[in-house]
Amino acid sequence: MAEGAQAEDFRRGLAERIARFDRGAAREGARRAERERARVAEEFPVGDWLRLPLERYALGPDNYGKQQTFCRLLEYGTDAIGSIRGGSAAKHIIYQHRTGEWRVVPAALRAMDVHDAWERLRKDFAAGFAAAGGGAYALIDEMELLSYGQALTTKALATYFPEAFLPVFSAAHVRHFTTLLGGHSQHLPRVRTWRANRELLELVRRTPEFDGWLPNEVTAFLYAFHNPRPRDRSIWKIAPGAQASLWADCLARGVIRVGWDEVGSLVQYESDQELKEALDLYWPQSRGGNLRLARQLLAFRDLEPGDRIVANKGKSEVLAVGRVTGGYTYDMRPATHRHSVYVEWNTSYAQTFDEPRHAWQQTLAKVPWSVWREIRAGRAERRSSAADELLRVVQEGAGALGLAGASEPAAASADTSEPPTADAGPGAGLGGGPVPHQQPAAPQQPTSQQPTGQPAQHSVHPPTQQPGPAGHLTQPLQPTTAGDLADPADPGYPLDEDLPDAVRHVRDLLEHKGQVVVQGPPGTGKTRLALSVALALAGQGTLIDAAPQERAAALAELAAVPAEAEAARLTMVTFHPSYGYEDFIEGFKPDPAADGAGLNLQLKDGLFRRVCEAAAAAPGETFLVIVDEINRGDLPRILGELITLLELDKRGAVSITLPTSGRQQTVPPNVRIIGTMNSADRSVGHIDAAIRRRFAFYDLPPDLDVLDGEVEGLSLADFLQGLNDRLDLVFGPDHLLGQAYLLAGDQPIGTAEQLSHAFHHEIVPLVAEYCLGQPELLRRVLGPLVDDRTGRVVQTNPQDLPGVLAGAFAPTGRDFAPTGEDFPPDGGDFVAVGEGFPAAAGPAGDPRTLGAAADHREGE
Repeated sequence: MAEGAQAEDFRRGLAERIARFDRGAAREGARRAERERARVAEEFPVGDWLRLPLERYALGPDNYGKQQTFCRLLEYGTDAIGSIRGGSAAKHIIYQHRTGEWRVVPAALRAMDVHDAWERLRKDFAAGFAAAGGGAYALIDEMELLSYGQALTTKALATYFPEAFLPVFSAAHVRHFTTLLGGHSQHLPRVRTWRANRELLELVRRTPEFDGWLPNEVTAFLYAFHNPRPRDRSIWKIAPGAQASLWADCLARGVIRVGWDEVGSLVQYESDQELKEALDLYWPQSRGGNLRLARQLLAFRDLEPGDRIVANKGKSEVLAVGRVTGGYTYDMRPATHRHSVYVEWNTSYAQTFDEPRHAWQQTLAKVPWSVWREIRAGRAERRSSAADELLRVVQEGAGALGLAGASEPAAASADTSEPPTADAGPGAGLGGGPVPHQQPAAPQQPTSQQPTGQPAQHSVHPPTQQPGPAGHLTQPLQPTTAGDLADPADPGYPLDEDLPDAVRHVRDLLEHKGQVVVQGPPGTGKTRLALSVALALAGQGTLIDAAPQERAAALAELAAVPAEAEAARLTMVTFHPSYGYEDFIEGFKPDPAADGAGLNLQLKDGLFRRVCEAAAAAPGETFLVIVDEINRGDLPRILGELITLLELDKRGAVSITLPTSGRQQTVPPNVRIIGTMNSADRSVGHIDAAIRRRFAFYDLPPDLDVLDGEVEGLSLADFLQGLNDRLDLVFGPDHLLGQAYLLAGDQPIGTAEQLSHAFHHEIVPLVAEYCLGQPELLRRVLGPLVDDRTGRVVQTNPQDLPGVLAGAFAPTGRDFAPTGEDFPPDGGDFVAVGEGFPAAAGPAGDPRTLGAAADHREGE
C-alpha cells in the first residue's frame, strides 16, 4: 500500500478507535516504566558513564548472579519501558560469549584489547548522552560506534531522556508508524533509529488527536490498532516438563519453561549452527537432530508478545493455550528448565484428542493450522456443551419451583463465541476466563531500591525546560503489553489468521514483488502451496484444508474461463525446453485454412498476453499465473522484453512495443505470477540474474510436522529427518526429500505395505538418481540397506521394513538428554536428571556420563 493510502487509512475511523482504547491500562504501564527508569538512573547514573567498567556494562556468563549490568537491565529488567528482547547478544556491541571470550561487533575495534575497545565505545555513549542532554540530537549521529547497536542506543536514550524520544526501538516499527502518520519513510533506512524516532515524535506532536497524550499512551495505541509485528507467526506446542511436571508452576507464575540448560542463555548464540555445535558438545549421541533442535530453541528465544503457545501433556492432551506477554529470559532461579518466556494462560482450551499426535513427542513442535483449528473447535464444542448443561439445570430448577418461562432460553447466556485473537488486550486474554498473568521479576534484580512514587504525567508535546538525564524523569513509556491491545473487531484488522503460515508468506511476497518463485526439494508441496495461495487471493482461504473434492471444485471454478473473457483468474502452465515466446506472449501459429486444404500461419496471443487482457478488463480482481517447473524453460527466450514490465512500479504505467505484431503491451497491476522450482534439478542455473532480480524467492523445506504418524513403531518424522541428514551430508541441502513421499493424500501413511511401496518405489529410485549409479555414494546414504556385493538396495519384507529403517535412520542417542526433553517419547515423558534421577558421577555438565538415566520412562 502506498504511503499516502496508509495515512488515509490511519485517519479513517481514528476517533472511533480512540474511543475504544483503554488509556487507563496505558497509564498503569507508565507507572511501571517510571519505576524502571528511576532504577536505571540510580544504578547507572548518566554522569558516571565515563567511569563505567566493562564488567558493569556487558552481558556475559561471568556476571550471572553476581551483579547487575546495564545491558542485562535494559534487555531483561525494563520491559515496561519497551522491549528489545529477541535475537542474539550482538545488539549490545560488546559482550562476553559463553566460552568466556569477549566479542566485539565493530570490525574497527576487533584488533584492540577488549578494554581499549570498551573505552572507545564508552566515550561514544557518554558523548551521545551529553548531546541529547543539551538538545543537540544531530550530534548523536557522529558517534559511529553506536550505530552497531541502534535498538540498544535508542532505548538508552529514551530511558535517560524520555521527553525527547518515543518508546519505539525497532527501526522497522519506526518506519511503519512514520508512514501511518503521513511521514515519508523512504529515507529512513539511511538514517539511524534514534533520529528516525525523533522524526516520528514530531509527527505525533502534529497529530491533534494526540494532544495531551502521554508518550506511552500514543505508542500503546499504535501497537494496539496498527501493530507492525507480522501476523504470520507460527503457533508452538511446548511441553512443560516431563509428564507436564512443571505445569503447576508455569500456570501459577505465567511462564513456559524448557530445559537444555547446559548450553546457557540462548541470547549468546548468533546462528543455529553455533547453537548446534553447543548441543553437539553436550549431546553428541543426538548429533543428527541437533540442528533442528537448535532452530526450535532459537524460535523459542525469539517468541514475541502476542504469539500463541499450546501447552500439552503427552501426545493427546492440551492443557491450555497461552499468549506470550514478555520476552525470553534465562532464569537462574529454578534448578532446571531455566529457558523461560512469559505467558498468559487460558485453560478453557483444555481437551483430549481422539488420536495421539505423534509429532508432539518432542518438547517443541509447530502446530499446523489444521490442528489449531481443531483445538479451537474442541474448545467451542466444550463451551457449547457447558452452556447447554447450564440451560438444562436452570430450566429444571425453574420448573421445579413452578416459575413461568422455564422453557425460555434466556438463561443460556454463556459466551460460546470464538475468543479474541492473540493480539487482544491483556484484560481480554484469549477469552473464556484467562488465568491472570503474574510476570516474575527478571533474574538477579533486587527490588528494594526501586522508587515507589507515582510519575508526573506530561504530554508528548515538548517541555518548556531543557531535557535532562533521568533520576527525576517524568515521561512514562510503553507498557510491556502495548502490542497486545489490538482489537480484531476493528475494520482495518485483517482476519486471516486461519491461513497457513507459508500461504501468508507467499501472499505477502506477491504484494511486495508481484512474482514469487517457490523453491525446494522434491516432495515439499510447492505446487500445492501455489494453489493454496490462489484460493487465499480469491477469498476462499477456508478451503485450503478442505476435503479434496471440495478443494478441487473450488480450484476448478477459479481456473474456468468465463464466457467472452480472455482468461481465468487462475491459469496454470508448465515450462519445458520446447516452450517459447510464441506460446507465452505472441507468435505465428499454424491454423487450418478456411477451405480445409493445408495450414495457414496466424498471429495468436500467448497465454500471458491473454491473462493481461483479462486483468485489464477486470481491475478489481487478482489474476494469478502459476508456472510449474519454471526453471525447466528457457526464461529469457520465453519472457523476452516483458522482463522489464514485471516490476511493480512499471505495472500499468510503462508499455513496450511487441516486435512481432507491433502492438503496445503493458502488464496490469492486478497480475501475479508464482513459479515452482525443484532445487534438486540441475537446470536451476538457467535463471539468470536479470530474472532473479524481478522475482522474490521463497524456500519451502521438508515439513516434518505434518508427518504426525508412526508405522509399526517407526516415527515417520524421525525417519525422514535421519534420511535427510544423510542426504544433506553427502549432496547438500538441495537434494533432500519432502514429506509428500510419506503421505497418502493429506494424511501420513499408516501401514507397513504403504511404507514399503513409498520406500522401494519412490524414495530409493530418487536417491539412486542422486548417486548417479555410484554404489559407494548409495551406501553412504542408505547404509546397511545396500548389498555389499551387488551395490543394490536389498528387498525387505514389508512387515520387517519399519524396524530396519528405524535401525538405519532413527536418530540414536536422542533419549540421552539430561533434561529429559530432547525428543522424549511422549511430550516430555523421560524422567529428567534432577527430577528423579541424580546425574552420574563425572565432570560437571559432561553429558557422556548421563546415559544411565535415559531408559527410565514414566508410565512404562
